[in-house]
Amino acid sequence: MGVATTYFSAMSAQPMEIEYNKVFGPLEKILARVRRDGDFQVRGTRELPMPRIEVDGIGILSFPVPESQAVAMIGCATQAPYGRGTETLVDPNVRHVWQLSPDRARIGGQSWPNHFAAILEQVSTGLGCEGWKITAELYKILIYDEGGFFTSHRDTEKVGGMFGTLIVVLPSAHQGGELIIRHAGREVTVDMAHLENSEIGFVAFYADCEHEVRPVTAGHRICLVYNLIQSAGPSVKGSGPLAIPDETKTIQTTAKLLGSAFSSPIAPVKIAWLLEHHYSPDGLTFAALKSADRARAKVLIQAAEIAGCVAHLGIVHLEQSGSAESNYDSSYRGRRRYHEEVDEDEPPAPINGNFEIVDIYNSEQFIDQWRDSQDQPVSFGPIPLKPGELLPDGALDGVPPDKQRLTEATGNEGASFERSYHRAAVVVWPAASYSRVLLQAGAIAALPLLQAQLIPADGTNQTIEALEAAANLAQQMVESWPPPFSLRIFQRGPVDQDTARTMMLGLLIRLGDVGLIQTFVERVVITEFDGLEIPKLIEASNLIGPENASTLWVQLMTEHAALHPEMCIRLLKAIAASLGSNATPAWTKAFRLTSIALTTGLTQQKPKPADRWNQPQSKSAFDAPGLATLIKVLENGDVADLARQMIEKMLKKSEQFDPLGVLAPALSLLSKPSRQHKKRFTTFAPLWTGTVGFLLQRSEQPPAAPQNWQQTAKLQCPCAGCRELQVFILDPEASVHRFRVRQELRSHLSAQISFYGLEMDSETDRIGRPQTLVCTKNRREYERRCVEYRKDISALKMLADLMDTNAPETATELERITAASDRAKKWSPA
Repeated sequence: MGVATTYFSAMSAQPMEIEYNKVFGPLEKILARVRRDGDFQVRGTRELPMPRIEVDGIGILSFPVPESQAVAMIGCATQAPYGRGTETLVDPNVRHVWQLSPDRARIGGQSWPNHFAAILEQVSTGLGCEGWKITAELYKILIYDEGGFFTSHRDTEKVGGMFGTLIVVLPSAHQGGELIIRHAGREVTVDMAHLENSEIGFVAFYADCEHEVRPVTAGHRICLVYNLIQSAGPSVKGSGPLAIPDETKTIQTTAKLLGSAFSSPIAPVKIAWLLEHHYSPDGLTFAALKSADRARAKVLIQAAEIAGCVAHLGIVHLEQSGSAESNYDSSYRGRRRYHEEVDEDEPPAPINGNFEIVDIYNSEQFIDQWRDSQDQPVSFGPIPLKPGELLPDGALDGVPPDKQRLTEATGNEGASFERSYHRAAVVVWPAASYSRVLLQAGAIAALPLLQAQLIPADGTNQTIEALEAAANLAQQMVESWPPPFSLRIFQRGPVDQDTARTMMLGLLIRLGDVGLIQTFVERVVITEFDGLEIPKLIEASNLIGPENASTLWVQLMTEHAALHPEMCIRLLKAIAASLGSNATPAWTKAFRLTSIALTTGLTQQKPKPADRWNQPQSKSAFDAPGLATLIKVLENGDVADLARQMIEKMLKKSEQFDPLGVLAPALSLLSKPSRQHKKRFTTFAPLWTGTVGFLLQRSEQPPAAPQNWQQTAKLQCPCAGCRELQVFILDPEASVHRFRVRQELRSHLSAQISFYGLEMDSETDRIGRPQTLVCTKNRREYERRCVEYRKDISALKMLADLMDTNAPETATELERITAASDRAKKWSPA
């Protein structure tokens, strides 16, 4: 039966318990008053169909505006004045520009109203006027010819409610005419001399901004000038006249609150301020924040910098799951017939009503999807959200979870529930607490910070202070590194466990702390060794010295040689390569001790027991390339005696070190020995002799074909069916037997055949009642031996080619191989 899952928006009777912060109460009051974000100016360009502009005496303008129409417009225009106090003056030394009053022109076009509304919306957002009722009223059409300019000035309020100016620049060929806007020590230059023919440029600014127009050096600059007006009855409750958003005082106050609150002994390590709007994790950036969220984030970022804190953006996850009881309308399912099965792919039936929580099995609160204040992604990974770190107080009270579902009771399992909030937040913590915050998620989450401390992004050398901070952080990370395999289950981090282990070892090497390196290798690397750490282990050994390195290598080989021989062989090979031919006596001793640990561990492998059906398990994790590599490493490392001792032990354990599957292929991978190279020959010869001896003993003669159908198994079960099966097993003439018995006995007989590994096949003849189990004897073991025999002969031929035919030590074996090969040519299976 399928599991019915219901998603619903109604809150359960028991809301999720969230422990908000109580220390930062004053901060909540400050940020609650921050409702606007914006700048003193906003500018942009839009590609759109040109508006239809008709000027009295000129006609409809073309775009880009040709020189002839621009000159004609100036002929109809008057020289624009400027204001000084209560006076209106015309002075070309202050302002040289021509103007047309709005009643001289009509602006329209089918798409112009929508496009102008979009420009006005962008202006409203950029100036921080979202939520206010604002309009734009055409004031003048201005034409700047060559030499035209306007010295620095501020706009006066021309109509009631005017708070700013919008300038729309039409496409016309000109150079110069840059607009300079200044406010509170900031200056912005707007140059729209290079608009495309299909583009309109616009710039808006608050009326109290100082601005000027630089001289036009060629052509004509033509623009529409609008008054921005705040309509009566603003839509934002409690708002006054529009003015440039200035949160300087709020930022300074917030900075003081952050500093004093974080210095409190009961302060949390970090705080997370929940944003009001919903944001998708993929599109989460500071630049994409909306209205009040954007304004508050701006205040927090700047205040954090002043207070010696850092600010990030992240997604807060509050998740719960457990058992539940529901009160739902089951009439839908009641209409289903009792024998009708539920389709696994059928949509779940609707469930009405809330649910009651019985028990909470799992509760997680964490933050991920990190971005820094420059909107760059940061690989912290999920960091736990601790009790008392969430702001503002009561932000989610009475708010339905973003995701919530109830799973009906099925079979032996009762109903269960899952629910979660996923909300964006600005997260702030003192810069001095960086490591404490990251270590909340475990040592691996702090890797990016340690890396940044040891490898500065600007390529400069580390300062003494940075190295001391890195050493302290590394100490904490080593001490709190998760125990083996716990990361996969409980911990989240920016990288996986294996990569993290190697990264950490590399950073400790860069730090150069011998004690920390030894501790980390002993506690972590050796326990979870998977071969990826080999290059860093070799690098670390050069720092910690031969005696310490030997201790760690031996410990690693002892723990892993039996189960992971290939990785250990690769490590020994890397050690040998790092020592080279000029190894000191101390390093030579370290290499020998490590080799002893490895070869001892390899030969102490225990054969895996047969399963309950007497089927042999895989013999060993050891393979031919690994053995060949190991022998070469031992020979080149002047410990060939260890190789010979290892070979002697392997030859005595053919059930583990398969002569056909491992030893013979390993010999083929070794270079042909020379009698002049005594070390190689004395290692190779015993392995060759022992392998050849085993294969000759098993396959010097072809396998004898079975003479009849008798088998030798003796069943222990005394039931009538097994007694009948026992008679069939021992019958030399019968190859097929039929058991017409009920289904339970047929299953029992099939199980007995498998358990004792009998050479027979069984199938059910389903004609009649009861049905019949048909058992047919086969020659499976003989067929297996025939295949094995052919492989043994091939291996013997290959081994013969590896040995010098004139060597007296192997003459007897070579003669026997030749004779066995001749017999194999004449043999064919029965």
